[in-house]
Amino acid sequence: MDDRNFRSTYYGKVGFKGIEKKSLEIILKEEPIDTVKLSQFCLKFPVPSVYRYLIWQLLLGILPCYQSVHALALEQRKRQFEELKSALEIMRKIDTTTSREIVFLKMFLIEEKNLPLEDNDAKLLEDNLQFVRITSVVSDLIPEDVRAFWIAVKLTLMFEKMTRNSYQTVSDIEAILSREDAVLHQFIRKHMILDLLPLPSLFSSAFAKLFHEDVVERVWDRVIGGSGIYLCYVVVAILVTMKRQILSSNDMNEILNNFTVEHSELILSMATDIWCKDGCPLLNLS
Repeated sequence: MDDRNFRSTYYGKVGFKGIEKKSLEIILKEEPIDTVKLSQFCLKFPVPSVYRYLIWQLLLGILPCYQSVHALALEQRKRQFEELKSALEIMRKIDTTTSREIVFLKMFLIEEKNLPLEDNDAKLLEDNLQFVRITSVVSDLIPEDVRAFWIAVKLTLMFEKMTRNSYQTVSDIEAILSREDAVLHQFIRKHMILDLLPLPSLFSSAFAKLFHEDVVERVWDRVIGGSGIYLCYVVVAILVTMKRQILSSNDMNEILNNFTVEHSELILSMATDIWCKDGCPLLNLS
């Protein structure tokens, strides 16, 4: 077990879990807040839920590192939010009956200058599933519209960057899997199982709606902290955990759609263990 993981586990078992929380509180009291230290904390330790969404906002650039202007920054974000929504109302793209996911999606598209002229909500949802999935998870975690919207926007843009080199992604997954389970790796290569996985979809939403929300947000902690390749470790953990099902069936969609909460927790734990064993890499392996 990686020393940092061992330390976290040991402190938790002997009742000193608060040591990590106190170190985080020290970081968050600095002026300005050191986002490098904050990123390192996300990579080394479990993020306390009470600080999670503040940390996300800081690392995603929604809030500045100077606490003295947080209130002003939030007010500006709120004004942007209201202006985007108002523009859609004036254009008659939304009204009081429009669902929250459609409102958020159209606000995102107009912000990115990608809102189509024609009104076809069903097609919009189909063409932007990654944003819809991320928004669905974020909205369940954060009831406040303004914060939920901007976090969903920033996460979507971050995760999109991780899908631009699918060849590298497959190469990294194979490299990790070959070390963890050579037999499974050979089987997957022979039957081209990775081609059956919806990797672009999984990566562009960082497993939103695939796992239980409690697991998804912990995956996101690592990625927001700076380790994009952590998603490859999650894929490897899925493959190893579901090895028996994979060897007996090539229907990956059926396998992916039948995760239990226990499966999700096991996958997260295994992914983290392998990632730590490899030295907690941030970028790709090749």
